[in-house]
Amino acid sequence: MAQLAILVGTTLAALGLTVRLQGHDASGYFSKLAALVDLWAIHDWLGSQRKAVDEKYDFRHSQLIFVFARLLREGMIGKQDLARLTEEKRRLIRTLAFGFA
Repeated sequence: MAQLAILVGTTLAALGLTVRLQGHDASGYFSKLAALVDLWAIHDWLGSQRKAVDEKYDFRHSQLIFVFARLLREGMIGKQDLARLTEEKRRLIRTLAFGFA
């Protein structure tokens, strides 16, 4: 159970970074809002961003290893973030992320 808490905590930290980066992107969109039609473009963009975040950060226990592998591969977390996991889990995550242990 403690390892699940570690996994979720690390995933939430990466999610926070993603949301901050998307917030920066969104502010650029909002500053260019010129007409009501633009509002629908922002609506569509925000919907696509939500979908991307939902797919990337799947908090189901059965998916956390895959989420960590993706975050590691994308550089959103580092190997040091996995230090408190068992060696078996770290090896599996590295294998999924990079194709080797």
